Amino acid sequence: MYGAILGDMIGAPYEFDRGNKTKDFEMFNDRVCFTDDSVMTIAVADALMRISNDADDDDVKTAVIQSMQKWGKKYPRAGYGQRFFFWLGKNEYSCAVKPPFRDAGYRRSRDGVPQIV
Repeated sequence: MYGAILGDMIGAPYEFDRGNKTKDFEMFNDRVCFTDDSVMTIAVADALMRISNDADDDDVKTAVIQSMQKWGKKYPRAGYGQRFFFWLGKNEYSCAVKPPFRDAGYRRSRDGVPQIV
């Protein structure tokens, strides 16, 4: 998890730079910051740590949705896409509510859970 978040922060200034592929760059500078990917990685980890060992799929989905909305509201300026930001503002925790995943919800670290939602 540390690697995923550090990679997100260090890579944030270069995320939309499609031309410069150099590995010679200043690792920590004034443009380094966490993004929506870091917030959602923490949200998923938080949800997984809070559920019981006998949780079923619906329990996991509900916990992840609640945690993503909680953490997303706590850090509203992390750089979410427009649809995801709108979804964060909803007060619905039903598993029927489908968050508009594009990035953070599908990303996983090497030791993470392959499919959560």
